[in-house]
Amino acid sequence: MARKLIADSTPITARKIRKEAQFEEKTKEKMGPWATAFTIFKGFVACSMLYMPKNFINGGWGFSPIMMIGSLFLTLYCAKLLLDTRAKLGGKVSFSEMGEITWGKPGRIFVDVTLVGS
Repeated sequence: MARKLIADSTPITARKIRKEAQFEEKTKEKMGPWATAFTIFKGFVACSMLYMPKNFINGGWGFSPIMMIGSLFLTLYCAKLLLDTRAKLGGKVSFSEMGEITWGKPGRIFVDVTLVGS
């Protein structure tokens, strides 16, 4: 079907379709454990330095990096718990469904509220 779309389109559109197909192929590759850990570190921990540089300086150049690394390990541990829970529940459940299965209706509401808050 992609070939038909490319054949029926303008050269610019055809080039864009090819680029999107190549991008999708590249994104299907899975990251290794180190790449995943680094991505989590960048996404959840290191961004706080961009939002609060003054707090990083106030915390001290010794204390702040230690706390940041501690937060990294806590985040990785929590992510591992989530993945283990998802695997035990069948693998095709959302965060809200995990909360409902483990804690009932209040668990689902709590998970939804914390996801909106984050």
